[in-house]
Amino acid sequence: MEIVKRLLNEEMNNQVSVLATITGTKGSTYRKSGAKMVVNSSGEVFGQLSGGCIEVDLIERSLALIENKHKIDMTSYLNLTQPDPILGFDKGCKGDMHVLLLNIKRFSSEIQYINNALDRKERVLLGTIIDSKTMPSLIGESYVKYENKEFKVLNDSLSLDPILKETLKESMLNTGVYHDKNNEITTFTQVFYPAKDIIIVGAGNDVIPVVKMARNLSYQITLADFRPSLIHKFTGKCEEINILPRDLEEVKSFFQSKSRNIPIIIMSHDFAFDSLCLKSAMDLEFKYIGVMGPRTRLHNLLKETNSSEKGKIHCPIGLEIGAQTPDEIAISILSEIINYYSSYVGN
Repeated sequence: MEIVKRLLNEEMNNQVSVLATITGTKGSTYRKSGAKMVVNSSGEVFGQLSGGCIEVDLIERSLALIENKHKIDMTSYLNLTQPDPILGFDKGCKGDMHVLLLNIKRFSSEIQYINNALDRKERVLLGTIIDSKTMPSLIGESYVKYENKEFKVLNDSLSLDPILKETLKESMLNTGVYHDKNNEITTFTQVFYPAKDIIIVGAGNDVIPVVKMARNLSYQITLADFRPSLIHKFTGKCEEINILPRDLEEVKSFFQSKSRNIPIIIMSHDFAFDSLCLKSAMDLEFKYIGVMGPRTRLHNLLKETNSSEKGKIHCPIGLEIGAQTPDEIAISILSEIINYYSSYVGN
């Protein structure tokens, strides 16, 4: 999401951009397949693919791509334990990395549509033909596929015949290198994911570091509490703030409007309100529900909700890192949320 926002911003500032994406790795590397970086025509960089040891070369290649008005460039950094023949020093990552450099200028007008789809919480696939045994002219052709099944061939669309278009339409919404059934066309597909969301129930002082760290992670935060006197301090710090009564139907209606994939953190420290929120989240089958407090309190909450499904609840919430202070607890909570998104969403 942030990468697309950056590309959109560069376009608005009349900057030509190159999107650098890792297409594959072997062994130990700083980042893995799908990691992205933007280089604009002024040589400014957003994002990082390594610990800083290949970025200089990537910037030079990106600027050359822009100057020569080429579609793509493919480059590899092999056996990174050995001194690089270009850079001349040992990068120490002990692995191989392959990178696709894609000139965005040819389809910059599509970036706004991609951004709009991400704002609707939809994934978007960008595919690029990186090899063709029979038609080298296809190399560099790109296409975009939206989660609503809309498919667009970008730039030189006339060079893609109808049969090939139908093949590309079948691309899965995953990042990776793929071959057509005749093994004549090789494409690299990369997925842009919408911003990650988080729902926090509670507005006490211990929520402050959670919100602060979630904002640093670019999460979109929805906050809910029944106490106006507490919730006001989060104005302008969350995408959505809700004052909910301690009423089951009102609480359930609030959760009903949210995607079940959004993780919920219950930490209001009010037993009745936490109980209503827990029951609503469980009844609606949210994928991740975390509850602040010890297991004995969770047991009492579940008794209140007439449920015994402890296994579905993360309690105590957060990864076990021995956290004690509010900031440490916030790190523990957000670490578990990061792990949830990485494992469930698969990005």
